[in-house]
Amino acid sequence: MEGAGILLNKKGYVLTNAHVVSRDFDFEVPREGRMALAPRWLAGKVLANFYGGVQCDAEVLSVDVGNDLALLKIPESVIKPYNIPCEFSKGVRDGADFFVVGHPHGPPFIVKFGFVSNRSRPLSDIPWDILNGGFPHSLEHMDLAMKFLELQVEAGPGFSGGPLSTVDGLMFGVLHAGIEGTACYGIPVAIIKSAVRRMFNRSRIPGYDVFCHLN
Repeated sequence: MEGAGILLNKKGYVLTNAHVVSRDFDFEVPREGRMALAPRWLAGKVLANFYGGVQCDAEVLSVDVGNDLALLKIPESVIKPYNIPCEFSKGVRDGADFFVVGHPHGPPFIVKFGFVSNRSRPLSDIPWDILNGGFPHSLEHMDLAMKFLELQVEAGPGFSGGPLSTVDGLMFGVLHAGIEGTACYGIPVAIIKSAVRRMFNRSRIPGYDVFCHLN
């Protein structure tokens, strides 16, 4: 799957969506004397593309399944002086203009402009047909208490994991679901900051599980 990502710092830490780098598969496992299907999350091999044509492999350090976020690591040697890490915004207001970066057809990157229609849309308020047909995760894997950024922008596949930035260039969220013909949805900066700290701390524990689930 193609998507976008965000350089967090010059040490090579990158943020994107969990569904861009991983997914759940059904495997047969022994259970109560018989074989049964059980879901298991697996991370794929990730190839990172930088503006200018530079490519490198990215290591999947940790995946927050419930918030659809993933922390990656790339070699510091590939980061150029013009690769500027993101700077977080404190938030965003309803009606604010913004832009999102993605590459739906591979490099080069594309910029789309839009506005925030609702900065705090509860998951329970999002129509079922959108959740069922446009959201990348099934509800069983998501944090049902999440409140999304609702966005008016034309950003389809390939923009997942892309930075949502104010006109001043400050990041206030990450695109979660780019749904053509309707509103798109993003993950707010407050959730991102908390998840990044949690994923980074988990990645430093010997023998840790890459995947952090709700249960």
